[in-house]
Amino acid sequence: MHPRFLYVGAAFIFCCLLVAPASAQTNPQVPVKDPFYLPNGPGPIPTYTTQGSSLVVTVYRDRGVLLDRQAVVKLYNKNDKIASWHTTQMSSTAAIGNLTIAPYEVEVSAVGYLTGHDELNVQTELRTYRVDIILQHDPDSIELNQPGAEKIPSRARKDINRAVTDLKSGDLKDAQKRLDAAYKIVPSNSDINF
Repeated sequence: MHPRFLYVGAAFIFCCLLVAPASAQTNPQVPVKDPFYLPNGPGPIPTYTTQGSSLVVTVYRDRGVLLDRQAVVKLYNKNDKIASWHTTQMSSTAAIGNLTIAPYEVEVSAVGYLTGHDELNVQTELRTYRVDIILQHDPDSIELNQPGAEKIPSRARKDINRAVTDLKSGDLKDAQKRLDAAYKIVPSNSDINF
């Protein structure tokens, strides 16, 4: 082969190597479409990535009845001896991600209820585990919902509410009359006596 052709061939390859990276820099790649995009929806649905398994804890107060208040979920990894705390959402569930393969202890506590415990053994990655915990009412707890408020007759409740309205407007005589009428109906009620 003639040496002139070798020089021309080497120059051609050298020019191709210089031009290829420059063209890659001027033509950006087209972004990949989100596979969860809904054409009629508000936009892409947020997706979450996790390196390990995930856990969904559902908290009940009776069989089949979701807990009516927020609960705290403590997750304790028995291998690493690391604890993490999470709170339940409105649906009485807590979602926890990035679980490694290990045995875990799940502890759930809520105001007015005894603490619930369960064990979980994560054996595979990229799997969702579910734990349902039923909390028992604590007999020593203070009742947050006043049971006496439902027992007051409706006529006395109306008199109390009207008396409060009269007090706010500065009409003390009418407020005293309404409270006296409510006291005659339910003399042992703490709201009226207050």
